[in-house]
Amino acid sequence: MRKGQWLAGLVVVLITAAFAQAGVTSTFVTNSESWFPDGGGGNEPLLLGPDGNPGVFRVSGSGFPAIDNTTVFAGDLNVHVGPLEEAGANLLLSFDVKWVNADYPGAEFRIFSSGGTLWRKNVGNPALGVNVWDHIEEPINTNWTDTEAAAAGWIHAGGANTFAQTFANVTTFRIDFQGLAPGGMDSHFDNIGVNGFVPEPASLALVGLGGLAMLRRRRA
Repeated sequence: MRKGQWLAGLVVVLITAAFAQAGVTSTFVTNSESWFPDGGGGNEPLLLGPDGNPGVFRVSGSGFPAIDNTTVFAGDLNVHVGPLEEAGANLLLSFDVKWVNADYPGAEFRIFSSGGTLWRKNVGNPALGVNVWDHIEEPINTNWTDTEAAAAGWIHAGGANTFAQTFANVTTFRIDFQGLAPGGMDSHFDNIGVNGFVPEPASLALVGLGGLAMLRRRRA
């Protein structure tokens, strides 16, 4: 094998390794994204929470402690898909939540689309109790068939749109709670994100080093 062919093969290997190692890139940041409480109640963005988490979004008062987004987190979520997939997923839905004054019941994603379509999934750890952060990451593929979505735990709770159609035309993105969540809860949210999968920076650096080595050898 000639030297040039060997070096070209090395770069291909490096590129393949880089794109096999996926990280995530956060598309959204809590608090600047037009969240509001579902069903009324007061809300206030805390610039610095007691746990040192900047940008904590607090929902308290007499209303339901869930939060909705009908603007930035709405529309076609496929525009946030990155160049990679991770274990068959092309997006990562994530957030942190805790209940300050009551036992946390576990959380729920509710994704609404046109015609009253709703897909939902229970997530989180209800055993955490009071005033403990729950970090939730839910990998999805926006192109799943309804059968594939159901196998991943998503429930088609109403409307005619398929799972793929719903994520291509989201009208409301809601973070809810499992079971009955009475008013008067003090719930905190942080780090809400819709994240695409991208190559890890360290892996991309390998590509750059491989290309640089190839150029130097060619000049020599």
